[in-house]
Order: sequence, then C-alpha cells, then structure tokens
Amino acid sequence: MLLLASLLPAPAVTGALLVLVSIGLEIGAVVYYLKVITRQVKGFDVEKFHVQLVATHNIIERQGAFLATAQRFLILAQKGA
Repeated sequence: MLLLASLLPAPAVTGALLVLVSIGLEIGAVVYYLKVITRQVKGFDVEKFHVQLVATHNIIERQGAFLATAQRFLILAQKGA
C-alpha cells in the first residue's frame, strides 16, 4: 500500500484539508494494511470480508491498482485571552 497525502488550504477556517490517497497494488498489502490499521474497518477479518476482498482483487487485476481516498480536516485553534 502506498499512502499519499496532500494539504490544501481550507478557505473558510484557519487550517487545511488533508486529502489521503491509498493505492493498493496487490490484495495481500490491502489485507495487511486493514489488519494493522484497525480503525479503518472495525472488526476486519479475512473470512468475514472474503467477498469484498475478492471484488477488490478483481479490480486490482483489471486496473493495476485499487485507489481509495479520504478527506480529513486540520483545524488550528487558539485559546482566547
């Protein structure tokens, strides 16, 4: 899995929009990532998600990669005087 991040200015707030792009090049890496980063899919188990993993594997086989994006906001705050 490759994880790319980029910060974009957020015009309405003091902070930034963080755009994350995960690139899965093979299903084993996707499975490892989901096992290690438990907050991504709560209760992840290979047997439980077998159908979805096969579908993801098929996407990787057809397209060469599986792309997933996420957005997070980074808001900077200051305590008033």
